[in-house]
Amino acid sequence: MALAALALSALQSAGSRCKILSAQCPAALNQRQTAAIDRTREKRQEGELLVTPEKIVNGALRTMGHRTGGPLEQAFSHTQRRCGMKRMVRFAVVFSTLCGALAWVPASAQSYPSRPGRILVGTPTGGPVDILARGTVHVLGQVFAQPFVVENRVGADSMIAGEACARSAPDGHVLCAIDSLGVALNPVIRAKMAYDPYKELSPIVHYGYIGSAFLVHPSVPANSMRELLDLARANPGSITFGSWGIASGPNLYIEWFKNAKSIVFHNITYKAASQAYPAMLAGEIQVAFYSAGAAAGAVRAGKAKALAVTLSRRSSHLPDVPTWAEAGLDIGLVTSVGLYAPAGTPQEIIQRLNREIANGLINNLEMRKKFITSQGLEVDPPAGGSPEEFAAAMLVEREKWANVVKVAKLKIE
Repeated sequence: MALAALALSALQSAGSRCKILSAQCPAALNQRQTAAIDRTREKRQEGELLVTPEKIVNGALRTMGHRTGGPLEQAFSHTQRRCGMKRMVRFAVVFSTLCGALAWVPASAQSYPSRPGRILVGTPTGGPVDILARGTVHVLGQVFAQPFVVENRVGADSMIAGEACARSAPDGHVLCAIDSLGVALNPVIRAKMAYDPYKELSPIVHYGYIGSAFLVHPSVPANSMRELLDLARANPGSITFGSWGIASGPNLYIEWFKNAKSIVFHNITYKAASQAYPAMLAGEIQVAFYSAGAAAGAVRAGKAKALAVTLSRRSSHLPDVPTWAEAGLDIGLVTSVGLYAPAGTPQEIIQRLNREIANGLINNLEMRKKFITSQGLEVDPPAGGSPEEFAAAMLVEREKWANVVKVAKLKIE
């Protein structure tokens, strides 16, 4: 190891003429080095020292995770007997300093990444999650000597990308950027999945929340969520609401309104949100559910009316539009986005990635504007926080989605 060689060099420069039996720290010692030492030690004037070489090295050994009294300490004692006190004080200080540094830099983290890396994305090129991933590879490419690239594995509500990530080697070279629908909703709305995101993926960093807005065509005689729900209640099935699949946010709301409030909308299905939203702008349907950031321009231009956003605070893109709670709704279905690694990835790598992405992307105001808020995301806690905070937030998300799915009575077989 490089630091071990450095320790030997420092010892030699200190003036030691003794032959150190090992320059490897903390590698295993050979049989000669680990032989039991002669119990008859030379007498020395330890009373003159407040801290003995043994105490210094024992502290270093504990830092490195080695037990005192083991082969490393025996080898040190054997060397000390041969070299004398003064030279060994010098060596003890060098040994403890350099080995302490090694304790903070595990081997897996020292060599990471050893080859180019990939971030798998379950959505098409150009969408919010894809753009976030591209901002991430930009940051990682500047930090590490190896490049990272984005690989789009589109389909099955991000399950294709998620499973491919989960099945990859847990060494940090394959990561995945997935929204909470793929991680928190899929496990509770689907009867079965090929993998379990909570057991087979390790959270790295939370990017933020995509706040969606309830949008209506200007011709709809409703200027608030209460007025829209009263209109739909008075005319069951007459208000058209665009959705794009069983697990989509609007479909969950449509079924929740029906089962929890006895309010029936006419569900018009599309292949994607990118089709339902333009249909609302064109007057083909009356209600749409779309990213607040992406819809802000149309709202300001008078092409649509925003009745509520699904965030816990007002959207920075639509600051005059009430939150779901302010609008009188019982639930707010917000989507979050995060970066994950295969379960079993060393924590040193997880923490390093978290730190670099938080500093270089999420908490860097210029990069945040370019890659995050421009995509309609709001950077609210735990965005940019620790992996542990991210994991805790996902448990809360899963419980929320489970309650919504139960009331909506939806299940994908």
